[in-house]
Amino acid sequence: MAYAWDAPAQGGGRVDAYQGLNLRVRPSQAVDFRTHFRFARRFDRLEDGYRWDEKVYQAYADTRIAGRTLVARLGRQFVYKGAVNGTFDALTVRYQPSGWDIQAMAGLAAPVDRTLELLGTDEGQALGFYAGRQFGKALRANVSWFNRTRSDMTAWHLAGGGLSLRLSDNAFVQSELDYNLEQEVVQRFRGRAWFETDRVVFTGEAGVQKPQIYQDSFFSIFQLTGFSQARLGVAYKVGGGRIGYQFIGTRFDDVADGESDTSGESLLTWTGKWGTLGAIYQGGYAGDRVGLYADARIDVMKSLALSVRASRLEYERRSISLDEDATAFSAGLTFRPNAPFWCQVEGQRSLNNRFDQDTRLFVRAGYTL
Repeated sequence: MAYAWDAPAQGGGRVDAYQGLNLRVRPSQAVDFRTHFRFARRFDRLEDGYRWDEKVYQAYADTRIAGRTLVARLGRQFVYKGAVNGTFDALTVRYQPSGWDIQAMAGLAAPVDRTLELLGTDEGQALGFYAGRQFGKALRANVSWFNRTRSDMTAWHLAGGGLSLRLSDNAFVQSELDYNLEQEVVQRFRGRAWFETDRVVFTGEAGVQKPQIYQDSFFSIFQLTGFSQARLGVAYKVGGGRIGYQFIGTRFDDVADGESDTSGESLLTWTGKWGTLGAIYQGGYAGDRVGLYADARIDVMKSLALSVRASRLEYERRSISLDEDATAFSAGLTFRPNAPFWCQVEGQRSLNNRFDQDTRLFVRAGYTL
């Protein structure tokens, strides 16, 4: 995949080339060896010359024994299991006996800029553990723990838990919680409920999010705002489409006296076989916003699809009492002449208060051996 960006007014530009490579060797029915590499080579054109940067996002090898019962993975990898969340240069071992999912991780945090190097053992040691259990067909529960140290000091220490319950074929509830063991506060909570009938779908969410700043981070000197949020949604099937409405209410922590600490956002959508039309309105502490958007996909022929996206927003940021606007448009083609090969080309154009025009070209291709 290649991505080009040009900014003549700023005397520079960039070309990013993203590559991925997977390899699989299976010497027997019980053993499966795989590798996965995803990296980027970035070329910056500057006023006084050129610069090359290399980014390694994932680079690991894993061995799977007896199907997926036991998996050992070594290298740079993204891990998201309960409270364990991030990119690490680590060893993870996953064991999945009947009804269980147990995973342990030990290693180092990956460099923030994703360069091909390892942090020192005093810069980002990380340990994590996750255990989940399926109870019958309806109930699943999990617990997790994550600890990251730097220079022998605790930078991040979380314990987590989750629960999901299917009440019936058309009703489902789920909750997740992360607790900050250093600050002794709820770091994150998210609850979700879903219910569906033949024509109507009801959804609801509630959550709490505190700023996720490591205890030894420089940014801990700033006062950052957490929030609590609730979302209610309903969708109604009409003919071959669906009309939906969502309301999102947010309450912000530590707001100055005299300021409103709440924000409300409404979204109205129509979804059909060809795509989606939507309208947005937001007001309150987070600023004002009103806009329209559209997202359409049309199958021109069996191997060729056309996609079009457009949006128009007018907004006012909370900290600046100035009206601003943003318009974006993109159109692309996806070509799949046969199963192994596919190619996607997309043009993007946007206008806003900062740039009179911002035009980009996106090209992506893939081939499966």
